[in-house]
Amino acid sequence: MNNMEIGNRIKSLRKKLGITQMDIMKQTGISSGNLSSIENGNVLPSATALVALSEILGCSVDYILKGNSSNIENSIFSNNKETLLLNEFRKLTEKDQDEILGLISLKINLNKVGDENSEKLSPSVTAVSDTKFA
Repeated sequence: MNNMEIGNRIKSLRKKLGITQMDIMKQTGISSGNLSSIENGNVLPSATALVALSEILGCSVDYILKGNSSNIENSIFSNNKETLLLNEFRKLTEKDQDEILGLISLKINLNKVGDENSEKLSPSVTAVSDTKFA
C-alpha cells in the first residue's frame, strides 16, 4: 500500500467526477487540509474517511487502497453520468430529491406511453413516420 498511489487514485476520481475538495468536506466532514494531505500522499485516510470517500467517488474501498475493483463495482459505476448524477443528487435537500425522483418517474411513464402509442400505429403509419424528408 503506497500513500502516494492511494492519494492519486482519490484525486484522479474526484477530478474526473468534477467534485471539489469543498464538496467532499461538505458531504463527509473531511477537511480540505486533511484531504489535501491524503491526496498528496502525506497521510492515509482513516477507515471512516475511506468509506465516505468510496461512497462519494463511486468506487470500492479496495479500489482506493489497492487499485482493484470488482466486476460488480465496475458495472454499477461504469457510466460517469450515473456517478455524477448520484453525487449531484446527494447535494440536494430531501424535498428536492423527492422532486427529482418524481420527475424521473414522470419521464419514464411518458416514454412508456409514447412506446405504447407507437406500437398501436399501423405499419404504414410507422413507416411514414420513420421516413426522412429532405
